[in-house]
Amino acid sequence: MGVEHCLQTAIRESRENIIISYKTSKGNGFVKLDQIVYIQAKGNYTVIHAKETEITGCISIKNMEEKLAETTIVRTHKSYLVNLQHIAKIEGDLVEMTNGALLPVGRKYIPKLKDAYFEFLKMVTIDRNK
Repeated sequence: MGVEHCLQTAIRESRENIIISYKTSKGNGFVKLDQIVYIQAKGNYTVIHAKETEITGCISIKNMEEKLAETTIVRTHKSYLVNLQHIAKIEGDLVEMTNGALLPVGRKYIPKLKDAYFEFLKMVTIDRNK
């Protein structure tokens, strides 16, 4: 087992075990990063669309983006962050998520999204081929 394989395994396992904490109107909430499909802005709040639930957090999308900067969550629009792990396809100025949601992609975010998704796919492909 090579060093690169060990590193990729560690990256995958750490990505799967990241837990995001946030404030809600009922106290603190927690969700695993790999469960988040996308995050939507609602004024100064965010709605976290996870695999099995929707949660409203008392945090702005800008602050959520900053909090998740080193993860698989990327900005695609002034009102949306998406999880690269849950993209089904990117077509023009739309991204289709694995839960069927079609989300807009702002013109200024298209290059960054495509680059981030390509890098993500390369990492996942390397991980699966080891």
